[in-house]
Amino acid sequence: MHKDSGGKITCRRQEKPLPFPEEQIHLAQTLERLEEALAEAGENADRLEQEYREAKRYMADNRGEIDPHEMFQNELLLKQTDRTGAFAAGVRDRIARLKESPYFARIDFREDGSPADEIYYIGRFGFQYKKKPLIYDWRAPVSGMFYDYENGPASFEAPAGRITGLLTRKRQFKITDGVMEYALESSLNVQDDVLQKELSATSDEKMKSIIATIQKEQNRIIRNEKTETLIIQGVAGSGKTSIALHRIAFLLYRFQKELSSRNVTIISPNRVFGDYIANVIPELGEEPIFELGFAELAQLQLEGVIGFVPESDPLDTKDEKFRERVRYKSTLEFVRLLEEYRRQLPYTVFLPEDYRWGRFFVEKEWIRKRFLAYTKFPVKKRLALTAGDIRERMQTENIRGEELPRAAAIEKSLMNMLTIKDSLALYRDFYEKMGIAGLFAMPAPRTLEWADVYPFLYLRAAFEGLKQSGVTKHLVIDEMQDYTPVQYAVLNETIFYKGIMPSETGFRFS
Repeated sequence: MHKDSGGKITCRRQEKPLPFPEEQIHLAQTLERLEEALAEAGENADRLEQEYREAKRYMADNRGEIDPHEMFQNELLLKQTDRTGAFAAGVRDRIARLKESPYFARIDFREDGSPADEIYYIGRFGFQYKKKPLIYDWRAPVSGMFYDYENGPASFEAPAGRITGLLTRKRQFKITDGVMEYALESSLNVQDDVLQKELSATSDEKMKSIIATIQKEQNRIIRNEKTETLIIQGVAGSGKTSIALHRIAFLLYRFQKELSSRNVTIISPNRVFGDYIANVIPELGEEPIFELGFAELAQLQLEGVIGFVPESDPLDTKDEKFRERVRYKSTLEFVRLLEEYRRQLPYTVFLPEDYRWGRFFVEKEWIRKRFLAYTKFPVKKRLALTAGDIRERMQTENIRGEELPRAAAIEKSLMNMLTIKDSLALYRDFYEKMGIAGLFAMPAPRTLEWADVYPFLYLRAAFEGLKQSGVTKHLVIDEMQDYTPVQYAVLNETIFYKGIMPSETGFRFS
C-alpha cells in the first residue's frame, strides 16, 4: 500500500497477495496517525522557528533602546526558544523517518495472571498517539523478547521488576516507503530467509541498521549493562562492528540521563572506514558519534610538542633497520621495557636537595618523601604538589608572620633538581638506559617516526602528563587487532572508559 498524490492510502500490486489482511489495515491506520503527528510536529517546529526569528529581529532592531536587564532576559528567552525549536525539529524528523518504515515486528504477550494478550509493534523509534504507545523502540525492555524468545514462556525486565508470561505470536514485516513488502509468522527469533534478504539488501557501500535481524546471542551483547569492558570476537565479516554500534544506540537509550552522544568516541583504522560506519547511529535515531583514528589522537596530544611522520607499511621500504625498529616496537617485550623505565623514573629523574628560605629549612628527605607519596601523578605534577606542601609547612612554622616564597617559586627550585628537563630528552634516555640506543632514529629534527609516537606518549604521560578526555565515557575500538600493545597502554592513560572492543584476536592490554 502507498499514498497517491492525493494522500489516499492504496495497496501496491503484489506478485502474491500478502497474508494477514488485518496487518494491512493496521499499517494504514498507523500511517494516518503518523501523518497527523508529522503535520502537528511540523507546525510546532515552524512556529518556534518563527518565534526565534522574530525575537532575534526585535533584539537587533532595539538593541540601543533596551535596558540591560531586559536584554539579558531576552537573550535567555532566545536561547530557550532555540533549544526548544531544535528539539521540535528533531521530533518532526524522527516521525518523518518512521513514516518510511514504522515497524518491523509484532509480538503478542500475555502476562501471567492477565486474561488477554497485549500487542506490541516494534520499530526503530517509539511513537505515542494521544499518550498511547503505538510503536515500541527496539531498545525498550519489552522489545527484547522479540530477539530472545520463540513462542512460549517469555519474560522481560521492567522498571517494576521481571515480568513473566507467554509469547503467543511473533510476526515480521518489511515496510519500505510506507509499503508493506512482506509479512510472515516467525516461529524462530529471525527466519533464515528474512535474514538473508535483509543482509543482502544492506551489502552496499554503507553499513546499515540490522535491528530487524539481530540474533539472540547478538542481542545479549547489545543489551549487556553490567560488563564494563567487552571484547566482541568473530571472524571477518561476522558483524562485530555493527553489533558494537547498535550497542552504543542501546546504551544511549537505556542511560539517556547519564550518557549522551558527546560522551562516546569511536576509534577506527582510518577516515574512510569512519565514513563507512558513520550513518548507523543517526539511522537508529541518535546524534552522530565523535570518530577519530590513532593518528588524530596523537596529533591532539603532540600539537605544539613534537612532530611525527605518518604511518607507513614497513614492507614498502628496503631499509632493514627501519623494519627492525617498527617490528620491535610492536612487541610486548618493548612495552615491558617502557614499564620498567617508568617504574624507576621517580627515583632517577628527581634528586632532591635541602630547600632553604631565610631561616626556614626543609630537609631533602622530607621533600623526597612528599614527592614519592603522589604516586598517581606525573613527575612535574608531583613537583607542583610537593611545592605546595613545602609552603604549607613553612606557613605552619611562620609564627613571626614573615614573608614567604610563593608556591610557583618553590616549584621552580624543585624543577632545577630534575636530572632531565623535557620529554624528548627523557625518551632518548630510555633507549640509553635500556641498552637499545640503536633502535631510536629521528627522520628530522624534533620529528618522530610513527613507531615512536605512542612509546613517546607513554613516557610523556609519566613525566609531564597527557591531555585527558573529560567527556568520553564509552569508547569503541574497531579492528583492535591492528594496533600495538603500547597504543593500548597510552589509551589507558588518556581515556578512562567503559568500552566495547570489537576484535578478531581478543587481545586486551592491561
